[in-house]
Amino acid sequence: MAYLSTHTLEEMDRSAGFASVKAFFSRTMHAMQVARMESVLSQMTPSQLDQIGITYADIPDYARQLLATK
Repeated sequence: MAYLSTHTLEEMDRSAGFASVKAFFSRTMHAMQVARMESVLSQMTPSQLDQIGITYADIPDYARQLLATK
């Protein structure tokens, strides 16, 4: 049984292009959120960081972990 597509190749190319633009903006937004989280964490005092169980060196990994997409 053959599959009949109702979409032209041009329509499929446009939708693929939209998906890549959407993915680009999604990655960009995520990177901005991680950078902002790192900034906020960097402004915390050592005792505040100790309360959440991290050090200044742990901030980049911790920020990415907090904002990991599921």
